[in-house]
Amino acid sequence: PTCGVPRCGNKLASTKHPFCPEHYAMTQICRVVGCNEKTRPGSKVCSDPAHHAGEVKYHEAGTAAFQLK
Repeated sequence: PTCGVPRCGNKLASTKHPFCPEHYAMTQICRVVGCNEKTRPGSKVCSDPAHHAGEVKYHEAGTAAFQLK
């Protein structure tokens, strides 16, 4: 696996990391494309309610309760 930054071919320190060591600080930046705010603790998105709702929906999609809706 390689870094999540476009056109960066660096290898990851661990397969559990989304970014290479050079870009590891990006883990503290909101994952929504175009947003550069810092993430909330324990989250991959910032405090924007729309971004939080998207993260909740993403995690909900993997649950059985979502499939029953």
